[in-house]
Amino acid sequence: MDDLEDSIKRASALNHKYLGKYTKMERMKNIALLVVGVIFLIVAIVIGMNGDFVGAFFLVLAYLFVVILAFYLVRLFTSKLFRDGQFLLAIFCRAENNRFYLNHGIELRPGFLGQWIEISIIELDEE
Repeated sequence: MDDLEDSIKRASALNHKYLGKYTKMERMKNIALLVVGVIFLIVAIVIGMNGDFVGAFFLVLAYLFVVILAFYLVRLFTSKLFRDGQFLLAIFCRAENNRFYLNHGIELRPGFLGQWIEISIIELDEE
């Protein structure tokens, strides 16, 4: 049991830089889009009150372009984070299995999206 706890601590330390980055980036993106949206709205209202409705329309279109671009860039970066975190956890589980666990009938596998480690008991063929 101590070896398993040690392995889990090492996996957490190894994966520490990936933990929470996705939610942090999503939160930052949402706050930034909210602030930029309020600024764009105020500027569009001021432009529209001056009688330039075409300018206000193009400002709204520019905001929609900024929103789509922000969603795309954040999705691109976070998908790379997910892949890197999953790959790192898979390599770690493979190394731990080869080092210790397979000899004792236990197998470690990365869980769904690399969020946990599955521990399976395998039967060793004994003749």
